[in-house]
Amino acid sequence: MQVIVKVIKGIGALLVLLLLVVVCFRLAAAFREDSVPDEIAPPSGVFVEISDARLFVQEQGPSDGQAVLLVHGTGAWSGLWGETTSELAQNGYRTIAVDLPPFGFSELRESDDFSRSSQARRFSERV
Repeated sequence: MQVIVKVIKGIGALLVLLLLVVVCFRLAAAFREDSVPDEIAPPSGVFVEISDARLFVQEQGPSDGQAVLLVHGTGAWSGLWGETTSELAQNGYRTIAVDLPPFGFSELRESDDFSRSSQARRFSERV
């Protein structure tokens, strides 16, 4: 019986911890969504205006190095590539990590087209 009680308490503690983690992530997301991107974006990146969006771009490495474009998946951002960009830059590559709109710090202004062709067009406008 004592073993069952310990297991139930352990499961309860784990569930409370999981709930706390979810709440913290949600609060952080709410803070970021309500904040002005210019104020909270990392200083390692810049905002680039294109036809229908404002892209957040982080570059590293020599400007004359072979360019490597790094694009994250859904729900992520350019900061995901931190270790990769550092390693590539140290080896002479110019890395360009872009936030896909509407993720990260990038914002769409006039469109809600998130198709692959539209995202590719956005990159080719600037990068």
